Amino acid sequence: MTDHNFFSFFGFPLKEGDIETAFSGTNNAIITESAARKYFPDEDPIGQIVTEVQSESLLR
Repeated sequence: MTDHNFFSFFGFPLKEGDIETAFSGTNNAIITESAARKYFPDEDPIGQIVTEVQSESLLR
């Protein structure tokens, strides 16, 4: 968990999406490129839903 200052402080660029709106909601998440490829191999990960169940990520 972090807040909007994390990316500006450390200077990590986003490959996709908008840093200004990335933290606009309480249910927003930023994932790594490798996680996006793993969980959404043939899809755009933006707008997808990830649900955590007993420490395992499941997709709906």
